[in-house]
Amino acid sequence: MLRHLLLALASALAVAATAQPTWRFHLAFEDGTGARDTLWFIWDTTATIFYGEATLDHDLGETPVDLDHSEFNIWMGCGFPYQLQTDAQPYSGPGVSYPWFYSFQICGENITSPLIMRWDTSLFNAPFLPEPVRYAAMNGEYFFWHPDGYFPDFPDDYIIPDQVWFLMGRDSVVFQGVESDPPFPMYLILGDWENHLSIQESRNGELGLTVNNGRLMIESNSRISDILITDAAGRMVFNKHTELSDHIMVDIPDLPPGFYVVVASNPLSSAKITGKFINP
Repeated sequence: MLRHLLLALASALAVAATAQPTWRFHLAFEDGTGARDTLWFIWDTTATIFYGEATLDHDLGETPVDLDHSEFNIWMGCGFPYQLQTDAQPYSGPGVSYPWFYSFQICGENITSPLIMRWDTSLFNAPFLPEPVRYAAMNGEYFFWHPDGYFPDFPDDYIIPDQVWFLMGRDSVVFQGVESDPPFPMYLILGDWENHLSIQESRNGELGLTVNNGRLMIESNSRISDILITDAAGRMVFNKHTELSDHIMVDIPDLPPGFYVVVASNPLSSAKITGKFINP
């Protein structure tokens, strides 16, 4: 019996030693009255891609919260029937790249200037990540009209997108005049700078997605035929059945700029392949 217990303990220790740590990144907000709220962004090997409330990762804190909308609030999911303060995304573990992380739409209400947003830049260099997070920025219309002039060091040939405030190399920003000119809605973008197509290309698991001039190329390691696209609020915006293929081109000229989820499937199989892309 003792021998079996020792073997079980050794196995448990081995699993614990090789388990991938959860990467948790936060944006902490504080307004002029001292009111505070925090959003959490997670990479985890167990996380799933959001596709309706049924796929929320409750074990990772991606759970709807009940907000008092007469108070200061920061949350994710503008237009959702529920609000979130945690966004959990899949992470494949050591030795591989992670996909672009594009958060739910971030919202805020009942804010008094100045609004301060803080974060921990050391988390971009967490030792268990496959490589440092070399690209972190806030994206949205506000940042197009209010450029802050701050640019981290980038490679000479890196494509720097518009409508962003960069987070690398500093740990806070201050928004003034938010009562009449709020920075919301906005998004958090995380990734690395090896992808020279910037945020126009996103790969997740077996599904590759590339946007070019109103057309979306969908590439898969297995043959697919049914394509479903939803927006950040989970609403269906595109649905098409095609011939079985491992690469499908679909036209999306009328799709507004923003974040989208693609679910590709084969009617002869129950497997579904999911990916994300950003329509620029």
